[in-house]
Amino acid sequence: MAERNQKPAWKLNTDASLREYPCGVKAGDVLLLRAELVSTTAGVPNGKVYAAGSEWIVLVGFSTEPNTVWFRNPNGDNHTWDDYDIWKDFTRK
Repeated sequence: MAERNQKPAWKLNTDASLREYPCGVKAGDVLLLRAELVSTTAGVPNGKVYAAGSEWIVLVGFSTEPNTVWFRNPNGDNHTWDDYDIWKDFTRK
């Protein structure tokens, strides 16, 4: 029996078909970071710092997780962002 507070099992999602997110951004849009961002892994800084004004490219997302925006960050890596606070942290180019 699963623990009550246990995280759901990891699931491979292969349905990358979401081209427009509920927050209004679309795949291919370029957003600019409003302020410097210190990246973290599990809440601990991981040494990556992104400059204010850096360009983040919106990628195609997953229809099963429409509120998770997928980006290509300035380093060329994929990065996710919750869309509830996207306009607090980004602006359109």
